[in-house]
Amino acid sequence: MSKESDSRVPDYFNVARPAHFKIRTDLIEELCVPEEMMRLLPRNEEARQHWLGISGQPAVKFPLAELQKFYGRAYEPTARYILRGVVLKGNNYPINVLRDGRGWAIACEGQGLFAFVTRRAIECSVRLGLDRITARACFIPTCDQTPAAVRRNAPWAIGFDQGVCTILSSELGDTEELFLAGRSGYYVPFLDENKDNDPSF
Repeated sequence: MSKESDSRVPDYFNVARPAHFKIRTDLIEELCVPEEMMRLLPRNEEARQHWLGISGQPAVKFPLAELQKFYGRAYEPTARYILRGVVLKGNNYPINVLRDGRGWAIACEGQGLFAFVTRRAIECSVRLGLDRITARACFIPTCDQTPAAVRRNAPWAIGFDQGVCTILSSELGDTEELFLAGRSGYYVPFLDENKDNDPSF
């Protein structure tokens, strides 16, 4: 590849740090998040336990009585969302999870728009210095079907804020919670190439 083509930066990478790339602003609507969030809102304790497993939230944070207050109401979008590949406890297969600012979560389809966002995050990581195999491993959970398999969530997630995405080091500190709350202190890869690869913003 020529130096000339290397120097061409796609417009979707032209964002102010700590963000990394742009994506369509209607991502949440196109992923049918409002409909799915309300459809999957748990109606009994068994459903709540499954719902909590997807979101990764502590049971005490979402008592069933509190969730029941939202029945029959329209979904209220939040300012920020997080997309991450995970392996739920007890499973041997990965799923794509989208979580909103209040901690509610849904599982998204394996391909389609969620996968498109992940591919863009991988492309961004390669442009910022990672080789493609390492970059892919940062966003794809480790999991296979063997009994002794190592299973772990993807170490990096993608934060979405009105069409702008930020790569997040999810396993450092309270990164996801801080990002969703719009607070500082979350960890962002590539923010300062002269320091550790996971400086805090």
